[in-house]
Amino acid sequence: DIVWRQVIDVCTGHTVNYLYADGTTAAASHTESVNYNASYSVTSPAITGYTPDMAIVSGTMGTENVTVDVTYTINNYIISASANPTVGGSVNGAGTYNHFATAELTAIASTGYTFINWTENGTVVSTSPTISFMVEGPRTLVANFQLNSYQITAIANPTVGGAATGTGTYNHFETCTLVATPNEYYVFTNWTKNGQVVSDEATYSFTVEGG
Repeated sequence: DIVWRQVIDVCTGHTVNYLYADGTTAAASHTESVNYNASYSVTSPAITGYTPDMAIVSGTMGTENVTVDVTYTINNYIISASANPTVGGSVNGAGTYNHFATAELTAIASTGYTFINWTENGTVVSTSPTISFMVEGPRTLVANFQLNSYQITAIANPTVGGAATGTGTYNHFETCTLVATPNEYYVFTNWTKNGQVVSDEATYSFTVEGG
């Protein structure tokens, strides 16, 4: 924490000293002569990233010196992050950060989804799953994910032996149903993928998890 201390010398005047919590100088001192019973008002200077507990130090000069300590506290902000859609993935790194701190957010795609980008107020700010930035205020970011889609192809072997229907583009998790229709004089034997038998039924249904 940072402390900004003001010391006001009444009677003949006052001196304002601006100090951090560790006692070091935050800004040049302010000195002003003030007559007895006169009003005084000193505006606490703006220090980026910090907030004073008294924005203005004011009063009426008495017969004795007055010392006023104004404490400057570093600002902290909430960095929010969410996944869109929520089932598309997860995000790490959201939370409360001090001004000047570095926030690092990471988007992790769920099975069947691909990370697309980070957006803030609808504007793309990064296409990298991990984004780092210096915190200077509250931010709300959205990690956008897209459901994967794949091309399902099927052919007859030999090509004159029949036809295969049900091919096309499918999303991850969708059910694809392929139907083999043999031509005259041919009999359906099985479905194979990469040389391995996956079904001996002419109608073959499966959950799409890749091309």
